[in-house]
Amino acid sequence: MDDEDQDQKTEEATPKKLEKLREEGQVAKSADVSGMATAVGVMGLLAAMGSSMARAVMTFAERAFTLQDAHRPDQMIVALGQTSAKVILPIAGVAAIAAIAASVIQTKGLFAIASLTPKPERLNPISGIKKVLPTKEMLVELGKSLAKVLAVGVLVYVTVDDEMPRFAVLPAASLERATSEVGSIALRLILKGFAALSLLAAVDYGLAWWRFKKQSRMAKHEVKEEHKQQEGDPLIKGKRRAKQRELANARSVQAVGDATVLVTNPTHIAVALRYEPDKGDAAPIILAMGVDEIALRMRAEARKHGIPILENKPVARALKATGKVGRAIPFDLYEAAARIVAHVMQIRARQSGADR
Repeated sequence: MDDEDQDQKTEEATPKKLEKLREEGQVAKSADVSGMATAVGVMGLLAAMGSSMARAVMTFAERAFTLQDAHRPDQMIVALGQTSAKVILPIAGVAAIAAIAASVIQTKGLFAIASLTPKPERLNPISGIKKVLPTKEMLVELGKSLAKVLAVGVLVYVTVDDEMPRFAVLPAASLERATSEVGSIALRLILKGFAALSLLAAVDYGLAWWRFKKQSRMAKHEVKEEHKQQEGDPLIKGKRRAKQRELANARSVQAVGDATVLVTNPTHIAVALRYEPDKGDAAPIILAMGVDEIALRMRAEARKHGIPILENKPVARALKATGKVGRAIPFDLYEAAARIVAHVMQIRARQSGADR
């Protein structure tokens, strides 16, 4: 990634971007943490089973150097396999488990198939040449390696220098005493080495996390584009909502044709009510509601179909505020609605008498 492009990426990665990177196998991960976990696991195994492993190795060495199986090479091969099973296999198994556990902890159980899929750009010779050329990442890795070597070298020097008086008297000590002294010095050296490598592993993981966050940053236009993809283009959303409102308004106007009465306030609000006991209406049903222009269109539709239009400001406002289309009117408006429906029934009765 070019430095210029990277400088433009000033925004933190969104959850969607992080999830996409995770699916591609790109997460913050430190090889030093896995190496440290492997070393700790192996040393723990040696502390717990080191004596039995040492005895197995010494038994096999004694058998080999005394030529006990000189005339039975097959037995020597069997003994070698048994010794390897007691020594090498446990160490290899613990090392593998520790490395896998460290990787799982760092990646939170990530197993990305996408990272195993062959990619044509990986076969590009130009990309391969670029990887060979020195980069900032390579210089950082070189610096980390030199820091590790320097840290281990300083620890060895300081430890050995402090223990020089004890080394000086080892030739005059018994074999058991000398072995014990060397083991004690080696143990202190290992513990100090573990402490130093643990610190380096923690620093390396911090650097890996910082580098991952930096490389996963997004430009402002990328964040906007992702937001558009998730939420939809505001222009398109606006057009969609306008179309939905238009359809809803059209349905409101069309529903007036099935109404029993249209209650208005007088022109700003219109509520279409249906009350047909013969069709199972236990109470007046709100068919449609509209305000301003839609209310005017509903009034025109009511006149077109000969639907009575009654002006009742309090009832119209209450129905608009508390009623819901497709449901019966609120219970506290039953009395007012009953008077309106009764008035409509009287109008219908008079019209029927006039027709006769």
